[in-house]
Amino acid sequence: MCAYAALALAYNLATPVGEAPDEPEHYAFVQYLRAEGRLPMAPATSQDGWIQAKHPPLYYAVATLVSLPWDIGQLGFMANPFFGFDLDPSSRDRAVPNALLHFSREAWPYAWAPDIRAARAMRLVSTLFGLVTLSATWALARAAWPGRPALAWLATALVAFLPGFLFGSAVLSNDAAANAAAALVILAALRLAAPGASGRDAFGAGVALGLGLLAKLTTLPLAGLLGLALLLGALQQGRWRQLPRLVARTALGIAMVSGWWFGLNMLRYGVDDPLGWKRFTGRAADLARSTPLTDELGQFWQVQLASFWGWFGWLALPLPRWQYAVAAALILCAVAGLLRWGLVERRSCSLATRRAMALAMLTCVLAYASVFRLAFDMNLVVAHGRLLYIALPALALLVATGLLAWFPPAWERPVALALALGLFGLALQALVGTLWPGYRLPVALAEAELGEFALPLDIGFGHQVRLLAYDFASTSPPAAGSAWRETGEPLLLDLRGTRAASSARLAGILYWEVEPGLRDRRDPEAPGLVVYAHLVDAAGRLVGRWEQPPFGGRRPFVGWEDGERFALPFELAIAPDAAGGLAWLELGVYPEGLPEQRLPLEAGEGQRAASAGPAPILGERWARIGPLVILDDRVAPRSATPGPVLAGFGPSAELELIGIQAERFGSTISVGLDWRRRPHAARPRTLPSVQPAGTARFDEASVFVHLIGADGRLLATGDGPPIDGRLSIGWWPEGLLLRGRHAIALPSDLTASELRRLREGRMELRVGLYDLASGIRWPAFDPAGQRLDDEAYAGAPRIAPGAQGR
Repeated sequence: MCAYAALALAYNLATPVGEAPDEPEHYAFVQYLRAEGRLPMAPATSQDGWIQAKHPPLYYAVATLVSLPWDIGQLGFMANPFFGFDLDPSSRDRAVPNALLHFSREAWPYAWAPDIRAARAMRLVSTLFGLVTLSATWALARAAWPGRPALAWLATALVAFLPGFLFGSAVLSNDAAANAAAALVILAALRLAAPGASGRDAFGAGVALGLGLLAKLTTLPLAGLLGLALLLGALQQGRWRQLPRLVARTALGIAMVSGWWFGLNMLRYGVDDPLGWKRFTGRAADLARSTPLTDELGQFWQVQLASFWGWFGWLALPLPRWQYAVAAALILCAVAGLLRWGLVERRSCSLATRRAMALAMLTCVLAYASVFRLAFDMNLVVAHGRLLYIALPALALLVATGLLAWFPPAWERPVALALALGLFGLALQALVGTLWPGYRLPVALAEAELGEFALPLDIGFGHQVRLLAYDFASTSPPAAGSAWRETGEPLLLDLRGTRAASSARLAGILYWEVEPGLRDRRDPEAPGLVVYAHLVDAAGRLVGRWEQPPFGGRRPFVGWEDGERFALPFELAIAPDAAGGLAWLELGVYPEGLPEQRLPLEAGEGQRAASAGPAPILGERWARIGPLVILDDRVAPRSATPGPVLAGFGPSAELELIGIQAERFGSTISVGLDWRRRPHAARPRTLPSVQPAGTARFDEASVFVHLIGADGRLLATGDGPPIDGRLSIGWWPEGLLLRGRHAIALPSDLTASELRRLREGRMELRVGLYDLASGIRWPAFDPAGQRLDDEAYAGAPRIAPGAQGR
């Protein structure tokens, strides 16, 4: 019992308020009782009110008493715009387990949320009712098998450590009261079927059923169980004369406890609707079955069995598959054991034991038949396994009997203990492995953390949210230049090699806050906001995509309080064919399902005052941060061997020319230039303030490649941006060989001497750099540091014949 209570309390604390089927409406029932002092009336149509007014009031009356020390008038709920039902327990891609929005004030110890404290306390009512269910289960098993206490402990453990039962005992739900009353009814039915049943026993059974009917109408099928118990007692003991009196006493008990409720329903809804069922079905037209049950029967059983064992929240947090496999194995062993007991040992058991086992089987049949009957009229909402918990004590008795039927009496106690411990372990794993992490919400940044942003931005989106800063957390494989924040070195994404290209990823963190009053201004019907991060390569192509609501929708923007700031991690896979060179991470926000309606940008003071890193590139509805440098085998070929330094360029010769390759293809010479930036060299960076999407415009320098004739005349040129325009000089990584190609179109007026030298593969080339705006050449130096004439390297590399030049 203590282990059950501790687990139920832990399940309570792990489950946010409202994250159980119909729990918000159960709270609303209690709020109505507190505010109005009377019972609510079930609405006539689906637009007139809330559905849980159909329920009897016993559970809510007890919960109302518990809530009296606190003010619960402010307790309210907001739907999570990103939640959706997925009725497949094998689905593993649920990113949004919480159907409701939850806020920081709901965190322990609820200092600023007395309504949350009250809600947690009211849930303890379910835990207490669960203790009643366990006590009745123990008593039922002891009555069925008086000489086998180990079996009684095992049956009790089967109920106490069932993850689904624990979850129901940890939330606000009238099912807990119905289960407790049903357990008492089953126990009373066993007493009615036994010899010597008295009128007091019959009256007590009626009171138990009356309490069940005041808890929830799912206990109504147990009236049939009491009737069968009375008939079984009369059949076995021949007490037919006493049967009418016992039936009358039972009916009297039912009427005294719950008769007023049925009378009230007839006054409110008409004499033909004592259960309020017609009123309910008229209100809940959306729950009516719209497809034949035969079309959904497989899914019905799948949902029923999975949720019976444990499927938390609004059917949003399934347990691991292996848990369901363990449950199936236990059930199969128990069924086989029961068959063995029925065929081999049943006749050697006492009449009382056989009677108890028969009533337990009848209870299970009645409970399942009642739920399955509902499935013909209602959709899969009635497939939830918790509706079968009214038969849980009887089922536990049967399962415990079947499991222990395989072992001799001497082994019964240790086997029962081992099974009970195993069940406890399964319940604990469901808590720490599924429930707790599933509902653990991201925590807002503390004030001390706000000054640790890597690169501040302060960019607003649509007067709703604001991007404060960003950081690149990691890459896979690990990127060179990882200290880019401190050194100014670009972050390198190395895609060279098949394995690296297929597994490359970029991860980072975006720091956000919401604009004041966002939650109050939000239209409840409006879609939630999605953040996107797109990696755009040097060719302007989208080569990496990440699009998610904050934290996968578990805590969307509308669930943030004013002034709260969150670190939103992202990770995207990089396409293997991403073009090498400069890349940018494009960021934006759009309403879910409407990517074409991106929110407009507004730059804040923080972005303009940013002192670290390059300024972002801002469009109307996007911001680009970076740049990043993608390395592929075209920009930085791994197979290339650095040659000796041929020349250095720049005020301090920071750019080194370390190789020239030339090939002739017909009337064109293709020249490959290998470059390297000297370590610790200064890096002038000139980035455009606005760069249209899909373009790569770098205007800091250009490369000239001149073909020189025998008499020194200029024959042809192959000017162009360095590294094929993919990587501006200001962002060249230090010490890495980079290759760019330049095409020289041969003129048609070459002299005979020039043609001969061309065929021999010997022509002079001059290479240098010049400022694109002014045309002034960069300083050029030889390897010894001496200034070169004409600010250019002059050499005569061999021009190899290409495929078309041989």
